[in-house]
Amino acid sequence: MNYLLKRGISKTFKTQGMRILLGFLALTAGCLVGCNAYDDDYYGGGYYGGYHNMSTERVGSVINYEGNHMSALLNETALDSVPAGADTVTDTVTGEKVLVPLHYAAACMCFVRSALFTDPVGFASQSQDTISLDSNGVRLTRFVPADADTIVQVRQVMQAPSDTSDTLSLLFSTTLTQVTSGDTAVYDWGGAITGSVDGSALTPSSFNLVRTLIAGQFGFPNSGNGGSGYGRYGYHGY
Repeated sequence: MNYLLKRGISKTFKTQGMRILLGFLALTAGCLVGCNAYDDDYYGGGYYGGYHNMSTERVGSVINYEGNHMSALLNETALDSVPAGADTVTDTVTGEKVLVPLHYAAACMCFVRSALFTDPVGFASQSQDTISLDSNGVRLTRFVPADADTIVQVRQVMQAPSDTSDTLSLLFSTTLTQVTSGDTAVYDWGGAITGSVDGSALTPSSFNLVRTLIAGQFGFPNSGNGGSGYGRYGYHGY
């Protein structure tokens, strides 16, 4: 794309205001993360003459579904180790292609996973997750999130090596803290998002949401304060 045209388009988006809607669409407050949904309003944005342009709306879309996928992991199972020659499979909940299945890594005393996701308009992103479970200050080595009172979850996202149209880097740094226990336990999920798009830094975003644990399953983040930015994750744009 002509440099001046691309620059003009980018400036237009920055001066029109950040019309970002980062709500988790088609999901009710009581819906568990097994309900998977995407924001179709974002998928049509950010394309001009067949070229990618990571508008604020497009970045918002990526943050939306990556956060969505990230929240689903606590309801999945983990392996003790990765078997040699393990096949690549598709996660039936998130639609991600799992490159390295969720498993325990003794080196960090945490659980790790790597996946690839291609959204409906063809943008491919690769994620790397690390999850640490603690109960009364003791690190857990079995993946039973319901036994933890503190869960530290980090997701690093970059565009897939096969997608050279954009340069995207995101880092979700989050902590889930148990507030109440019982048949329906309540957790606060707080965190921050940093990163850059095509060399432009995102304004750091922070959020604080609430999740419930019922019968060993974490519900979808359904309330709380998304911060001072736009939508569920407090995204500000770039």
